Amino acid sequence: MDLVGFWIKNLFMRVPNSVVLTVGTHMDLCQPGEVEEKCKDIEERIYRLLDEHKANLTHFINNLEERQDSELYLEQTDKLRELSNCTVNVLNVFPINGTNYNDIEKLQNHILNTVCKEELFPNIIKMLPPIYKVVENAIIEVKQNEETPQHGIMDLDHLLSEVMLKTTSDLSKNLLKDILRYLHRIGLIVWYEEIKPLLNTVFLKPSFLITVFKILVRHDLYNQLWSIPAEVLISERAFKRDVLKWQEMLQSKAMIRFQAIRVLVKHQLETLCLQDTEELFHDLIGHGTQNGKLLSLLMHFQICMSVRNVKKLNPRAPEFFPGNQWSVKDSHKEMCYPFPNYLKNFMEVTERWGGDHHEDIHIRVYFSPLIPEGFFQRLMVMACSFYSTHWIEKDNFLLVNNGKPLLVKQFNQRADSYLEIRSRKPKRSNDFQSLWDFKLTILSIAEKLCKEWPGLFYYIRSPCRTIGCPDEFEWPDMDETESIYDMYVLMLLQLDY
Repeated sequence: MDLVGFWIKNLFMRVPNSVVLTVGTHMDLCQPGEVEEKCKDIEERIYRLLDEHKANLTHFINNLEERQDSELYLEQTDKLRELSNCTVNVLNVFPINGTNYNDIEKLQNHILNTVCKEELFPNIIKMLPPIYKVVENAIIEVKQNEETPQHGIMDLDHLLSEVMLKTTSDLSKNLLKDILRYLHRIGLIVWYEEIKPLLNTVFLKPSFLITVFKILVRHDLYNQLWSIPAEVLISERAFKRDVLKWQEMLQSKAMIRFQAIRVLVKHQLETLCLQDTEELFHDLIGHGTQNGKLLSLLMHFQICMSVRNVKKLNPRAPEFFPGNQWSVKDSHKEMCYPFPNYLKNFMEVTERWGGDHHEDIHIRVYFSPLIPEGFFQRLMVMACSFYSTHWIEKDNFLLVNNGKPLLVKQFNQRADSYLEIRSRKPKRSNDFQSLWDFKLTILSIAEKLCKEWPGLFYYIRSPCRTIGCPDEFEWPDMDETESIYDMYVLMLLQLDY
C-alpha cells in the first residue's frame, strides 16, 4: 500500500482515466520462477484496490439517493456518478533488472510501442499544420546552438527572432504562442504563460528546472546550508554564524531567509560552471522587491509563501484616525519564505490555540479515497497568504481574523481522511455571521484547490458538540449555503438548550 497503492490512488485523483505502467525493478534479486508470481500478485492487489474504490463510490451514491431530501444533494450525486465512470487503466507489470542496460532498452521500446496504441490513446494521431513541425525543428536547432545559454532560458521575443531566422514562413507572435502551448504540452519546452513574471520567458531545456527546484526543495537542505564555501558567504556579506541562524530557522519554523536563498542559488550556479552565471543569478533571484523566476515558480505552485521577518509591533507607527488616510512605511525587515514540506510538529500552534473545548464549533471536510499528497500544504500556503496573522505546523495551522482564531487540522488515515476547521463558540449570537464567513472563506479555498484533483470527492459534516455523541450534521450542496447557515445555527441553539 505504501509503495504502490499510495501512487495508484494519487494518480486516480490527479489524472482519472489515465494509463499507468507499473515497472517491477530488482528482478535480479528474485529467485527463478518468482518474477511471474510477484507480478501477478501486484496486478491482483491493484485491481482489488480499484474495485474497492468503485464499491465505495456506489455506496456513497446509494446513501444520497435514498435520503428523503436527496434533491439537496444533486451536485454531490452527479460528481459521484461521474467518478464512478472513471478508472485508472493499469497495464501489466513490466519486470526489469535495473543494472542491465538491455532491460532498460526493452523498457524504453515497450513504452514507445504502448503510447502508439490507438486503443489506449485514441487521440494519439492528430493532424497539425505543417508550420508546427517547422517551428518545432527550428526550436530544436536553437536549443542545440552553441550560442544558446546552457540553461536554455530565453526571452520570448528573442526566441521569435531566432525562429524566424531559421524559417521562411511568415510567423506572428500569436502563432508562435499557439505552437509553444502545443510544445509545452508534449514536454519539448516549458512556458508558464499563466505566471505573470514568466509570461515572456521560455525554458528551452525543461531539465534545468529540476536543477533549479532542487536548490531549495531537497531532503538534505539543512546540511547543504552548512556546506556553502566561505567565499560564497563573504560575497553575500554572510558568515558561518549566519548559517547557524538559517539552520535553526529551517528546523524550528521551516522558514528560509532571502539571504540564505541568495547564497544557496549562487553556490549551486557556481558548481554548475554555467555561462553568464551573474546574469542568470539575478534572473532567478530578482531585483529589489520583485521576485525572480525561482521564487515566482515556487510561490505559483504553492510550495512556499512570503512573509516579512517582523517579530513585534512597531512602536513608532503613526497613530490611525478613522476617516484619514493610513500612511504605511515600507519595512526594512528581510523577506522570509516558509516551506510547509519542511514543517515538523512543533508546539507553537497548540500552545496558542490552548487545546480543544467541547463547545468549539467545528466542521469536517471528508475526502475519498484520501487527502491527496501535497493538498494540505497547498491549502496552508493559500490560506496563510490570505490571512497575514497565522502560525503553522506540520498537520495544522492557526489563523486569526478580527481577533478570532480558527484552527485547521489534517487527519489522514485509511477510511478516515478529513480536514477539521475549528473555532471557539461566539459569545453573542449575532457573531455567528462573521464566524460563518471566516469558515466559508477557508472552504472556498479548499474547494478551488480540489479542482486540481478531478478524481477527488469531498463532503462536509458538522459533528455534534454533545460529549459522547457520534452524530454529524450533513451539509447539502455548497450552493445551498444560506439554508445550511440557518439549519446550522438552529442546530447549535437547540444543543445549547
